[in-house]
Amino acid sequence: MIKSANSNATAADIHDALGKSAEDLGAPGKDAVFGWRLLNARAACVVTAKKAT
Repeated sequence: MIKSANSNATAADIHDALGKSAEDLGAPGKDAVFGWRLLNARAACVVTAKKAT
């Protein structure tokens, strides 16, 4: 899905987009209830598409 937003995206670009778009739930950082963060695929696609322009 992220590659469809920017077909030239590298693995590093995708990793970066996932990190920037993930939502931290609960206490900051990793916690027992929510883990690290919630991936937001839509936001990751937006981040990746912006990099293409």
